[in-house]
Amino acid sequence: MSAVKKGKEKQRVDSKRSQSLDGTCRRNIKLDNSSIRHHDKDLHSGTMSLRSVALILTSLLLTLVSAASLSLVIPPSNLVPNPSTLPASTFATLTNTGRTYTAPFQRNAHFTFRNLTVGSYLLDVRCRDYNFAPLRVDVGGSDEVEVWQTFRGHEWDNKGEKIMERPVHVKVLAGKDYYEERSGFSPLSLLKNPMILLGVVGLGIVFGMPYLLDNMDPEMRAEFEEQQKKGPLGGGVTAANPLQGFDMAGWMAGSTAKNGEGDNDTRSG
Repeated sequence: MSAVKKGKEKQRVDSKRSQSLDGTCRRNIKLDNSSIRHHDKDLHSGTMSLRSVALILTSLLLTLVSAASLSLVIPPSNLVPNPSTLPASTFATLTNTGRTYTAPFQRNAHFTFRNLTVGSYLLDVRCRDYNFAPLRVDVGGSDEVEVWQTFRGHEWDNKGEKIMERPVHVKVLAGKDYYEERSGFSPLSLLKNPMILLGVVGLGIVFGMPYLLDNMDPEMRAEFEEQQKKGPLGGGVTAANPLQGFDMAGWMAGSTAKNGEGDNDTRSG
């Protein structure tokens, strides 16, 4: 009987131990499952953040790739045989009402504009020594860039010829003159003076009149001589000058008429 009791007690102890072991195992399994779930959540959040960063980077790359760009070049010409020798301060600008882009001058005589937004711009090349032709640049929604000739002082819608060549050639118009040369003496400048012209005409009349009289018709010459004799230079009789005996000082004093009347009264008395 005692042996049977001892066997039963051993079975009870073993069952209790097995139950406690099962409980601890289950608890450990639950802890492992919870930790795995938390780890999965962390991995999921990390993957989501990586995906968002990747999306942002791809969008930025797409915007950079799809942004419009424009290249310019100054070709050699008679005024500028070697454009690479232009001053380093030379630069190009694209301007509209809300934005201005600037491109520096490169040693190969190129200018490059990048990341242009949609709009219509005025292209200017600013240089210390030369003036360049302005251009109109239209940037479309599909990153299409069109370049047109334009003229200062005209309406903006008045487009010139469309420029198809790429890179766009910018033409030199003329050089800039900051100093004015002093003009030297020229005999022809004297003839531009009206007083000199009057003197020359007078001398021509004085020295040319005798030759005209020698070649004149005898009847016309006699008539001309008679008119000279009747004139004041010829000693002829001339009409009396009504202002010959006029007393200007007395008239201004207002005593001419009164003095004349007084003299007449004294003489009559």
